[in-house]
Amino acid sequence: MFTVQGIIYVYQLTCCSEAMSDISLEDIRELVDTSRKNNQQKNITGCLVYRSGYFVQLIEGDKTDVKELFHNIDDDIRHENVEVLNESPCQERFFSEWTMGFTDLSQEQNVEKSKFNIEELNTLTSPNPSKFFTTKVFWYNVKQLLENTGFYIEKVQHNSLN
Repeated sequence: MFTVQGIIYVYQLTCCSEAMSDISLEDIRELVDTSRKNNQQKNITGCLVYRSGYFVQLIEGDKTDVKELFHNIDDDIRHENVEVLNESPCQERFFSEWTMGFTDLSQEQNVEKSKFNIEELNTLTSPNPSKFFTTKVFWYNVKQLLENTGFYIEKVQHNSLN
């Protein structure tokens, strides 16, 4: 975290990746358990979503720690084609209570429940539930996972505090 003109900022990064082809549910559970332990030590919070071989993740904390964690993810053999979708400072954590929230959308059995989730995600990506773009990018890509339509990758540099 850092301060600019008396305002404390936390750094957020949203990324996506493909799971290694032979990843098991046990591998994913181990990844989440390890993440929770490591994130707690560095005061990192966030959420990891998995579906059908793809991950989307939002991590938040001190910029140096978030960047280091992203590089660890990029180097992790359980992840392939790791991409930063968006990163930026923000004034508050979205997942302040979770060292690493996790959901496996591959287990979704109920089509109606899936439609309900998409409607909820539409709300989270619309103007103002979260005024922070990186959080919106995370929820938008969770929605994309549910709809199987691919990831949004920001190629344009936004104004951000460094």
